[in-house]
Formats: sequence, C-alpha cells, structure tokens
Amino acid sequence: MLSPKVHNFVSYFGSLCVALCCSPSITPCLVLWVFHFLRRTLETLYLFKFDPSATVPLADSIQEFAYYYGFGLWIAGRTSDVNTTNLTWAFILGAWIGCEYCNFVCHRTLAGLKRRKDGKKTRPEGNVLFSRSSCPHYFFEISSWFLFNFLTGFTLPGCLFMSVGAIIMTCWAVKRHEGYGDDEEGKQTPLFPFVDLRPPRILVDALAKA
Repeated sequence: MLSPKVHNFVSYFGSLCVALCCSPSITPCLVLWVFHFLRRTLETLYLFKFDPSATVPLADSIQEFAYYYGFGLWIAGRTSDVNTTNLTWAFILGAWIGCEYCNFVCHRTLAGLKRRKDGKKTRPEGNVLFSRSSCPHYFFEISSWFLFNFLTGFTLPGCLFMSVGAIIMTCWAVKRHEGYGDDEEGKQTPLFPFVDLRPPRILVDALAKA
C-alpha cells in the first residue's frame, strides 16, 4: 500500500509521462494535459501535507492509475485538428488558464486549513471563491476540463474523461458539503454556485470520499 503522497504523485506524474511518451507529436492537447498534471504533481510535492501514517488501499491505487494512465494514453492519440490562431480559441485558452489558477488558489486555501477539535474539516473563510460553493476547487476542475475539450475538439476520450470525473467530484462535493454541517442560511451549495445539484443518494454514498 502507498502513502497518499506517493499515490497522488504516481497518479499525476505518471499520467503526464504516459501522454508525453504516447503522443505522436506536440499538440495543444498534450501541452494542456502536461501543464495540468505538472501543476497537480507540484501541489502534491510542495503544497499539501499528508498524514504520514495514512495509506491508500492497493485496489484504489490500481483503479486510479488505470483511470489516469488509460485516459492519458487514449486522449494523447485522439486530438482533433483545431485552429489555434482564431480569437475564440485564444479567449477560451485564457478562461482555461483562469480556471487552472483558481483551482490552485482553492488548493492553497485548503492546504492551510486545520481540523476542528472534533476532527471535522473547517470551512474556509475569507476567500471569495468559497463564498457560494463548498467545493469551488471541484467546480474549477470540471470547468477546466470542459474548456480543455473545447480547445482540443471535443474528442470522445476527452469528453468521457471529463464526464466520469465530473460525476465523481460532484459526489465528493456533496459529501464534503454535508460534512461541514454549518451552512450559513443556505448560502453555499455543494459545487456549482447558486445551483444545488446533487446526484442520487445511492451514487453519493457509493463514490464519495469520507
């Protein structure tokens, strides 16, 4: 069994390497994929602090590696030809960079939080990104993958990767939102600001992290 830090590093950096090794050429898809997972790798190494005694079950590690590596391999070889010189593409690229940056800001905020005496996580305060959503980091993650697909031609593997991730992260967001238990007058929603979208309970319980 791997520690959470090693598990995340192998997931993110491994996915980056798979795409680099399997892409037939340097494409917009490859550049965006590498940038995203390089950021996640650096966050794993230098931003988040993990419980040194914690471990990730071997089955969970294998499942996650297969997910990231498999999609990395599939996406690397299936990018549609896109026009990177038009203004629409440039505008969407700017939005994608903004989502990546906001995701990093959310992660930096979460990394600095301390647990309450009862062991539960503390809701972030003083950060506008968390003012309407309990999990804006998942919101920006999903948004960045939607923009990634726009920029790379909405390929089948790209859309599947985004959809599977969106379902899982929405369930995680509901679980975290409920775990806070201190929503101020209903101001926060689990994921999407102003939209209280919640998957079926059975799906949340099956997929959500504790």
